[in-house]
Amino acid sequence: MKTIINIFLISCFLFCCSQTLVNAAKNPGSKCSFTEAMTLLEKYRGDSDIFRQSSECLEDMAPGDPLTYLLKGRLLVKIGFSKKGKFLSNALTKAKKYYEQAIDLAPDNYEVNYYCALFYAKAIKNKKKAAKHLAKIFKSPLNRERTLYLKMLLLPDGNLEKENLAHHFSESPVFIHKHNALEILTEIYLQIDHNLVDIAYKEILKNNKKYDVNMAWDYMNYAIFLTYQKWELDKAAEMLDISRSIMRFGMQDRTEAEILYRRGYQYIWQTNPREYKKAIALLEKTIKLNRRHHGAYYHLAVACYYQGMAKGSEELIYKAKKYIKIQMKLNPSYGENEKYLAMINKAITKIEK
Repeated sequence: MKTIINIFLISCFLFCCSQTLVNAAKNPGSKCSFTEAMTLLEKYRGDSDIFRQSSECLEDMAPGDPLTYLLKGRLLVKIGFSKKGKFLSNALTKAKKYYEQAIDLAPDNYEVNYYCALFYAKAIKNKKKAAKHLAKIFKSPLNRERTLYLKMLLLPDGNLEKENLAHHFSESPVFIHKHNALEILTEIYLQIDHNLVDIAYKEILKNNKKYDVNMAWDYMNYAIFLTYQKWELDKAAEMLDISRSIMRFGMQDRTEAEILYRRGYQYIWQTNPREYKKAIALLEKTIKLNRRHHGAYYHLAVACYYQGMAKGSEELIYKAKKYIKIQMKLNPSYGENEKYLAMINKAITKIEK
């Protein structure tokens, strides 16, 4: 559904871009500037009205201005970004043409090289081209902070300079610099210091609240961190509820599925006595939210088998076989599939004698 909406938005945007634009010089009372439009786009967190507001800025920009092409390209990148972390190919192809037109018109312009470096680094994943544009903006004495911020994005993971720059920009008064620096710090420390990551997420939420940004994705990302890295499942569920109260989107269901799965896992392996009935209820909710979950069917089979054997429930034994067969199709290398299938089949043989 989201892909269909994105395609619709892209089509509408391309139609609008094809209309005659008015030269900014003839409109001294323009609605917004290039900088304001770009700032709006950087604050995008799922509110599609931002696309409309940014598109309106095009009405006050000259059709031959390289900044016009930059704005068109940036809009398409933002609109075309899907929930799976990939770009709709049509959006990316169209955006690349706009960026190339901007380069042809103003190959040495700071804004052109800044946004092209960002585009090639983040969207195209071509760091060689990104570095080429970065080298050009390093020659400019202007916008030193923005230049260093972009350098931070391009540095490889584990680079000490990247870490130092991220710390520096986490104190920036500029919203987008601070936000992205904090996000980079969460990546740097994800495997080495969960307390620092926790602090960074709290700063992200505080920063976005200050700048009146839609924080649905930030709360969800924090919930994901709490789930996968810290196993703080109650707090993760609380953050997810806040995210949903702001805006609803598909990734929230997958995150809830993981929280439910881990709670079910705990009832199977970490409680004494084991609570298989509670695990089954949670894991069945998991597969309703994420039908291809990597381990839910396996643990459902285990829980149904042991609960079925304990209670003498033939229905649960047959359910266990159904779930282990699904697990073996989805992820045959996960867990001890063959062992449990043999145990389940042995129980079924006794039932059917």
